[in-house]
Amino acid sequence: MKQRCLLSVLVLLVTPLLQAQSTPYQLKPILEKELQSPAVVEFQLQEYLMKQVPKLPPISTPEKWTSEGEQIRKRVLDNVVFHGWPSGWVNSPPRFEDLGTIPSGKGYRLRKLRY
Repeated sequence: MKQRCLLSVLVLLVTPLLQAQSTPYQLKPILEKELQSPAVVEFQLQEYLMKQVPKLPPISTPEKWTSEGEQIRKRVLDNVVFHGWPSGWVNSPPRFEDLGTIPSGKGYRLRKLRY
């Protein structure tokens, strides 16, 4: 009897929670309303992103620009492009295999290469 009473109370407590879910039909009028125009959102996003871009250091000679460019290139390659790749794959020389010719028409010859 106690279990049955406990089960009834549990059902009474859970039932309103199951019915509290919103349907797409109910949310459509709320979500259709435009809060900001796309132009304002674009402007605000550009302003935010431009503040995140680090300023370039003041460099006076071409040699300093060249060395700074090499350092930036190395950081981008190491920290962004090749991030997570094994160094053996990144630093190994390219390997090409010639798999022969492919038959083609009109006097052309195609060579199949594997990189």
